[in-house]
Amino acid sequence: NWLIDSVRLLDDPGQADRLAMSASEDDKVFFIPALSGLGTPWWNDRVRGAFMGLTQAAGKAELARAVLESSVYQAETIFSLMQAESRIGLKEIKVDGGMVKSDFLLSFLSDILNIRINRPVDYEATALGVALLAGIEADMWDYDTLRTENALIDKTFEPHMDEEERSARIKEWQEAVAAIISYY
Repeated sequence: NWLIDSVRLLDDPGQADRLAMSASEDDKVFFIPALSGLGTPWWNDRVRGAFMGLTQAAGKAELARAVLESSVYQAETIFSLMQAESRIGLKEIKVDGGMVKSDFLLSFLSDILNIRINRPVDYEATALGVALLAGIEADMWDYDTLRTENALIDKTFEPHMDEEERSARIKEWQEAVAAIISYY
């Protein structure tokens, strides 16, 4: 919403997806989304947001793509930490929330995490989840029944990025974050 409400670069969230898909692959623009500090795992409230890697060729499409990709890179950082701590190797995850409307974001997430991503039919699941948990606690239904009934998948995203490119992109993101942290 920052690109829409504050910067006024976009008119609607769907425009970010369309622009991101049209962005040049040659421009490696990174967005560090530290608009009110940098959260997990850095916990640095002094850091501020930044675009890095801008050239004269970068335009709306490259900025929109960088913003969407930054969410994926942040998710990858947390996902990697969780997998290292739990020692559980996930092969797929189901996602929900407003951002999962973006095919670009989920395709890139699948590539960067190197796992299958499933978007459920009902992806606005926060309120539904609270209601379902309350129903389980009140013995109105059981978990196994709910898991089966709420398993309808709208779309599945498979990873297509090779390991060398995936590792290089993650490393570049980490270097961009380190650079902005060192600046502050």
